[in-house]
Amino acid sequence: MKKIFTLFLALVGFSMVASAQDSYMMVGTWQGWSFENSPLIFEYQTTTDGDAIYTASIDKIFGDWKIVKNSSWDGALGGGGMNMVAGGEYDLTPGGANSGFASGYNLKNASFTLTVHSDGSATIKVEGTPYEEHSYGVVGAFQGWNAAGAPLMQEQDDGSFGLAINNFPGGQEFKISIDKSWTCFLAQDGPTTMEFGVAYTCARGDNNNNFSVGESGTNYNVWVSLKVAAGAQSAELTVTETTTGITLLSTAVEKADEIYNIAGQRLSQPAKGINIINGKKVLMK
Repeated sequence: MKKIFTLFLALVGFSMVASAQDSYMMVGTWQGWSFENSPLIFEYQTTTDGDAIYTASIDKIFGDWKIVKNSSWDGALGGGGMNMVAGGEYDLTPGGANSGFASGYNLKNASFTLTVHSDGSATIKVEGTPYEEHSYGVVGAFQGWNAAGAPLMQEQDDGSFGLAINNFPGGQEFKISIDKSWTCFLAQDGPTTMEFGVAYTCARGDNNNNFSVGESGTNYNVWVSLKVAAGAQSAELTVTETTTGITLLSTAVEKADEIYNIAGQRLSQPAKGINIINGKKVLMK
C-alpha cells in the first residue's frame, strides 16, 4: 500500500510540474499578429539542465514574428534578426525586436525548436525547405493600410496576378504588398500618379513611395494587374477602369475562358450579380 501511495504521489507531482510549464506561441506577419488567428503553438518536450525545450511546426511561413509567453505581449521573445534561414540557431531576449525572415524568404514544412533558459532568454533553431511562392495584395487608405488584411490578387492563366476592386477611391494612395508584409512593389521614381490602362514599372523596396490613380472624390471600379519578373524583384503594374462597359448576359459568357467575381475569385460559371468575364464586366440576373 505504501508503494502504491508513493507511486500515486510521484504521478501527481509529475502532473503538477508538467502543467506548471509556461506556454509559448509564435505570432507574426503570416497570420496577422493575432493571438486568435491560428498562431503557431509550441509543445513542451522536456527540461534539461534547467532549460525548457519546446517544439512547433507549420506547413508554410514567411515574414517577421515574435514568441509570446503565456498569451501576453509582456516580455515577448525577439531580437534574433530579420534574416533567419533554415538550419540556423538564433538568440532571443525578452522585449527584443521582431525576428523573422528576409523579404521573399519563405519556408515550407518548417519546424522550430525553442530552448528557454532559466534567465528568461532563449534560443530558437529553424528548419524547413525554402520555396519561391508569393502572394500579392493591394493595400492603401481604402482599407486602412492593413497589410495582413489586404485583398489578395489571384494568379491568371497568363502568369500575371489580378484583382477586381469595386468603388476604389480615386486620388488615394496605395501600394502592392508581398506576402502580406510591408516589403512592397513601389514606383522607382517616387510617389506616382498613374493613368488608367498604362503599365508602370516597379521595383521592390520598403519606403514611403505610393501610387494613386483617378480623381479625388470619385470612386472607380478597377481591375488591378501585376506582371511579376523572375525573382519577384520588379514588376509591371496596371490599373484599368471597368466602370463602363457593363453588359447584360453577354454572348461572351458562352465562350468564356476566365470568370471572376468582384472579389477577384475565379468561378467555374457565372454567378448572379456582376462577373468579370474575359476581362469585361457582365451583369448576370
